[in-house]
Amino acid sequence: MDQEAFRERRRSRLRAEILDAGLSLRLGGAAGEALLAEIDHARFPPVHEREFPTYGAILVSAASLEDVGGVIYRVPGGGDDLVRRMADGRQAFVLRHRSRLDLVVLPTPHDREGEVVRLRQQVGSSGFAAVQRTPTGAVRVFGRARLAVWDGAHWWEKPYASTYAKAVLRAVPDASPAAVGAILDFCVHALSPAPSGAILVLALDDQVVTTLSAGSGTRPPVLALEDRITHGPARQLLSQVDGAGLLTPRAELV
Repeated sequence: MDQEAFRERRRSRLRAEILDAGLSLRLGGAAGEALLAEIDHARFPPVHEREFPTYGAILVSAASLEDVGGVIYRVPGGGDDLVRRMADGRQAFVLRHRSRLDLVVLPTPHDREGEVVRLRQQVGSSGFAAVQRTPTGAVRVFGRARLAVWDGAHWWEKPYASTYAKAVLRAVPDASPAAVGAILDFCVHALSPAPSGAILVLALDDQVVTTLSAGSGTRPPVLALEDRITHGPARQLLSQVDGAGLLTPRAELV
């Protein structure tokens, strides 16, 4: 059996596997076939010296092509294999528009889940999908409605942080939408992939913060979760302590 026929049969099995898992990924039409091809490559990358490389691909519509940013390198026809070998899924990604494959190099690394989610928000969910193979061999698929993950044995998926934020704001209407969005972004896309757990207490007014923090010991510098640059140190701190993290109404970890 030639390689292309083998890949077609493998993709057919992969499609059935995704459908059986009940994932919300859209696999219809040409866009669905392209997404399936990228998932297949991420699941089964070519091995080199007994090592499986990381990988990343971004799939966009014509309208969203320029919104990805970065530097796009055009590769002459027939260079698809070369493009894939350069796409580390960290800063360099295959940029797929219909059947065309180019290389896009982003200005900053996007190897963490939250960074790709923010790129999705920048481009727009209707014209964006991404596939990423991590150093551990897990495969992430950033679809329109949910994030699907192959952990090496099973498929599972979760909503994006914005979906949870809407539910929290319905339950706690007095909370700041910006603060709730930042907290859920931190929980879903920074803590969850780590994996790390934490209990966070959101105070709805500053008097509660004063009361609960009275007499406490050494405090960390104030980390405002609305500034995503703080997510790294906040995650690192919370993963090494017991008890709860206290947040101001502005989602500042105090």
